Amino acid sequence: MKALEIDEHLAEAHVSLGYISFAYDWEWSAAGQHFDQALALNPTLTRAHNFYPLYLSSRGMEQQALAVAKAALDLDPASPSVSHVLAVQLYLSRQFDQALQQTRKTLEMDPHYAVAYAMMGQAYASKGCYREAVPDLDKYLELSRGGAAALALLGYAHARLGERNENNTNGLGSEPCAGVAFAAAAGGTGAAPRV
Repeated sequence: MKALEIDEHLAEAHVSLGYISFAYDWEWSAAGQHFDQALALNPTLTRAHNFYPLYLSSRGMEQQALAVAKAALDLDPASPSVSHVLAVQLYLSRQFDQALQQTRKTLEMDPHYAVAYAMMGQAYASKGCYREAVPDLDKYLELSRGGAAALALLGYAHARLGERNENNTNGLGSEPCAGVAFAAAAGGTGAAPRV
């Protein structure tokens, strides 16, 4: 807020306020106004193009979200995070094969980009290809150092494969919350959890 008091034409400040309004305050109209203002002030600001699609897709505007994510990739084609945002938007619009393809491109840029492995696993799982999801989710678990989201996604894939014995799944049984992840995954609705 202070930055905008000094100079109301700072696109970066509008992006930050847009993200805070969207992700933390849930003030949808304020978020949209800030993102729109940021892009009006600086149409080539990649950071605005990176966050705005998340807002748009949460509002049910998938095609606009995809367009903004593609525009961001045009602005910064070598950025793994920008590539990942496009993969996420493809996934959210249920274009799973395209999401897989875009995620492979992300991983070519940075083979240690942890959340890209989560996206690969989720896209495979959403297609019903749980066996293919497991290696990517294993890698996500490794790179996230045993993070809860990685554990839940991996537990979900194993449960969907019918592998409900938590002691036979890549060390999941050694984690204190492995049983919880397996129980949640086994009793779920069939939809892959999102990261």
